Amino acid sequence: MGKYLLLILLFGMGCSSCTTSRLINKADKLFHKGAYAEAGRLYREVYQKLSPSQRRLRGYAAFQLAESNRYTGRNLRSMSGYTNAIRYLYPDTTLYFRLGQTYQKDEQYEKAIQEYSAQLSLSPHSQPTLNSIQGRSLAMDGRRIRPVIR
Repeated sequence: MGKYLLLILLFGMGCSSCTTSRLINKADKLFHKGAYAEAGRLYREVYQKLSPSQRRLRGYAAFQLAESNRYTGRNLRSMSGYTNAIRYLYPDTTLYFRLGQTYQKDEQYEKAIQEYSAQLSLSPHSQPTLNSIQGRSLAMDGRRIRPVIR
């Protein structure tokens, strides 16, 4: 009896993970086609369905959600997604740089510099990060530099 209950539980968990992986695959395809808003909606759905114990998948969904929101111009939502990806230890090399860019777009220069500095600790010779720190420092000094983010 105990074996059957365990099999039923494992099968049930497997079915929910199939749904999640299907949604992730669909969202990935939409993201690569450039349908960022729809992909973001699916990534948000996946993120909400995953339990916090599924750190790796939850980090991936948070990062992709942040990227989708960045492409659609939803700055505050992308900040939240990048922060969640950091919390779930998502292993992307540009994570802190992207978070710094979102703070920069929101004119939160001190926070942007903090994130750029965190990025430099990971890749000390990153020229875009060094340029961003220098530019934000000049902006904070009161010089009139308009942030340009592509």
